[in-house]
Amino acid sequence: MRLHARTRLTLWYTLLLAGTLVVLGGVALFAVERVLYASLNDSLRARAQSFEAAVSHELSEGERGGSSREVVAQASGLDVLRAWDSRGRPIYSVEDGARPPTAATIAPAAPDAAVVSTERLPSGLTVRVVTQALRAGGLPLGVVQVGRSTADIENALATLRVLGVAGLALSLALATLGGAFLARRALAPVERVTREAELIGADDLSRRLSLDLPDDEMGRLAQAFDAMIARLEAAFERQRRFTADASHELRTPLGIIRSQVDVALGQPRTAEHYVRVLQGVRAETDRLTRLTERLLTLARAEGRETLTLVPVDVQDLVAEAGTSVAGRARDQGVRLDVTIYDVPEVHGDPVWLTQLLFNLLDNALRHTPGGGKIALTLESAPAGEPDGAIIRINDTGEGIAPEHLPHLFERFYRTDAGRARSTGGAGLGLAICDWVAQSHGGSISVASTLGAGTTFTVWLPAVPVT
Repeated sequence: MRLHARTRLTLWYTLLLAGTLVVLGGVALFAVERVLYASLNDSLRARAQSFEAAVSHELSEGERGGSSREVVAQASGLDVLRAWDSRGRPIYSVEDGARPPTAATIAPAAPDAAVVSTERLPSGLTVRVVTQALRAGGLPLGVVQVGRSTADIENALATLRVLGVAGLALSLALATLGGAFLARRALAPVERVTREAELIGADDLSRRLSLDLPDDEMGRLAQAFDAMIARLEAAFERQRRFTADASHELRTPLGIIRSQVDVALGQPRTAEHYVRVLQGVRAETDRLTRLTERLLTLARAEGRETLTLVPVDVQDLVAEAGTSVAGRARDQGVRLDVTIYDVPEVHGDPVWLTQLLFNLLDNALRHTPGGGKIALTLESAPAGEPDGAIIRINDTGEGIAPEHLPHLFERFYRTDAGRARSTGGAGLGLAICDWVAQSHGGSISVASTLGAGTTFTVWLPAVPVT
């Protein structure tokens, strides 16, 4: 079973705190144990040194097993007090009723330092023992051992362990409650986003979260979600408009073809009439072919077709495009001037750049009457602007009204639907040009004066100099 995010956060918080407390508690307990035993060791070393003064007199006088007041006083509070002379003969022992050990059972003490060890007495008592050499005038006199039970320390450590476990349990209980509260507070905006998002469907993308959240991770998430829904709404709207416009554009020529065929088949006609019908069908078929090709082009653009960008000599592309449309311009009685200057290479796809040039030239030819002029110019970007190539196509056609200019690159947008249909336009050519320019990292713009002509300007970035 998969746990909820709030439960997982609470568990992780609790486990992290538990691990931290266990480590800190273990370190603290270890430090306390070291301090307590170090204090006991220091106390025993001090008792061993003070006992040395009391025993040295007896050893120097050759006494054995004496019970002077000084020696008895040194035994107060000790569980182990033993002394041997330099020959290993026991001279004193206080050991809570236990038999005095022989010299053979004791390891020789270091001459200049005390030796600390732990023993378990026959009575079962565990004691910490300090063994130290006795010296007088630099000569070894014997060995002394003093020891005290570690029961008090063990009891204190056991109490600390119990308190630590109880404190850990209490801390984890509080941490679980606090973690659940914090997780609920932290994830509350996510739950709000989820509830609002569930109300947004494909049929209604106009809803927004519009949550009043602070400018933190959750606030930015809600803003990003609203922005994503806005983009989706725009994309769905474009798709619906595209589908509606495409179906309308396809329905018109198909309807014309059907009506012409129905009229021709309605009753016997002359051969000339059939020829006119077939010519009309062919014209509408050509229009359908062009429309279908451009719809496929836009569909590929919607599918984020990958362009093959290579260094391109734009001068050759512009020259070839000018040569290709020169015959058509001559047939229409339109003068075509091509001016090409030296420009840097650009990163581009030759196929799509050629499509852009033909679309712009076709648009200019369709809107320039006989006796007009079209100027195709290629030049470098002026100083102070980003390096690149500028393609400019200027015609002396009827121009475009200012209210149409902002919508000129929208799909299926036409300034004169009747005239566009008669000349074969479907309002897709300029949309394709805009997509090609943007896909190359460039831009396209238009300037027009009604009754005087129109100028399209394309900027393409140059290949960076390495």
